[in-house]
Amino acid sequence: MKTKEKKKVSDAQVANYWASHDATDVLDLNNAPRVNAIYEPPVQSISLRLPLPLLTKIKRVAANMDIAYQALIKIWLNEKAKEVMK
Repeated sequence: MKTKEKKKVSDAQVANYWASHDATDVLDLNNAPRVNAIYEPPVQSISLRLPLPLLTKIKRVAANMDIAYQALIKIWLNEKAKEVMK
């Protein structure tokens, strides 16, 4: 059984093709799989000084929950902010 050899196409040829063609002519979007994108809001790095005993407690709690202590701090801050905003 013979297989067809694929013609090699350069990036420039692909770019030229799509410059003059619409993807909707080629793609059947009615049968395209649904994609659930996860939105992650932008983040800002901050510096926060905590008393060492408090940080140690937070790290212990986070370790018991098997998550990073920074993630735990973010969760707690978010929960408190929601509570205060009610």
